[in-house]
Order: sequence, then structure tokens, then C-alpha cells
Amino acid sequence: CLPAVRAFLLHKLDACVERKRPLWVGVDSAMSVARQVNGGKGTWMAWLQHVKKEHSTPESFREECARLASTSGSKEPKRTCDVAAKTPFAPQNLRMYRQTYYAATELAWPLVEQGIGTVVPMMKPCEDKVNLYECCPASFLKGRAKQLYKPYKGTSSSHRTARQGILDALLTGQFLHTPFFLCAPDLRSTLLDDHGGDALDSLLCAACLVACTRTTSTPFPSTPWESCYSEEGCVYA
Repeated sequence: CLPAVRAFLLHKLDACVERKRPLWVGVDSAMSVARQVNGGKGTWMAWLQHVKKEHSTPESFREECARLASTSGSKEPKRTCDVAAKTPFAPQNLRMYRQTYYAATELAWPLVEQGIGTVVPMMKPCEDKVNLYECCPASFLKGRAKQLYKPYKGTSSSHRTARQGILDALLTGQFLHTPFFLCAPDLRSTLLDDHGGDALDSLLCAACLVACTRTTSTPFPSTPWESCYSEEGCVYA
């Protein structure tokens, strides 16, 4: 499905360029790893090229991360931004490594390699390109509405109630001090009926970017700048 996603983004990019507006895309996945497991490549681009060239499967990618982690003395090192944003897992974690691998090699790499995309902050954002930002719905909820940070992915009535609470907070401006968007009835049903929570997560990623645009130096993470962000990336929440 990632080729379809890229095609959709390029379609949106054309519209944004025509309207002279930048295209910012929140990605609910890491597109980088900690320095301890990037093989000492020195730059994010060098790491990305290495992963694309040397690893044809996510399993191969995870095996290398595990080997490098063992030599560093850390079983599963997190990035500095993971610690700052309190993300649930490291990018190479058993639950996360597949999406990290595919987000890096099948989403970020083709756009960057063709010169039509950037991944911020490892690259500077450009108004005429697709600008990808790593977002984390869990970190967004933890930092902006901790009372709503409860299990919302599942089929029970309590899970649906939790999804409804998050959606209502977005609609009423609880997160961003202004209503985030207008929700048609059929869209509301989609967001609430999606047991996996992916639909709501996509909306939360968009909210992450809206929140991060409200700074004097847009868009930067809410935490102070660290030099390692240019290599490890950072989480926009």
C-alpha cells in the first residue's frame, strides 16, 4: 500500500504547490534509530542508504540492530527523542521494527531519492516537497491530555468510549485551544468504529503537526534542540 500512499502524497503536493502552501505529513512511525544501532554511519542519510542497500527484509534489519545493541552494552537503546517524548518503544523493538523498516525504506527513501521529499529535522523542510515528520499519538496524549491517555484500541465499550473522549477533545479544542476540524457524521462513525485505532491515530498525527506549527521557529519539537536530532530524528508531539 505504500506506493499508493506515495502517489496520494504527490497528488496532494501538486495541489499545495499550486496554492503556495507547504505539505507537511505526520508519520506514525520512526524513520531512524538510535546512534548505538545505526552502525556509526555518522549521518541519517548514510544510515538510510545502508538500510536500503543491505537489508531486503525487516528481519535482517532487526538482526543488525540487535547485534549492534549487544556490542554497545544496551539491550534495546532508545533515541534521545524517544526518551524526551516518552514514546512507548524503541524503533527496533519487536512490535515496531517492521513499520520502522518500511517507513524508512518504502516511504522516506523513494521520496528523498527522487528529490521530492524531506524528512525533518534530518533535512530542511521545503515548500515544494513532501515534508515528513515523525509523530507519536501516545506522546501527544501523554503531554497534552493525560486524563485521556488510556487504552482506546479494542472492541469493548470502554475502548469506544475512550476513542470518543479523544475525538471530542479534538473537536472542542481541548488539545489545541481551538477546534481542530469539523467532523461530518459519517467520518465520526469511521473514527469511532475503527477498533484498531488507526483512523484516530492519523487524526492525532495531524494534530501533532498543528501543535508544532505554533512556535516562533516552525516546526521544531517542543523539547530543546539536541545535536543528535539531525542524525536520530525527533518526535513531533
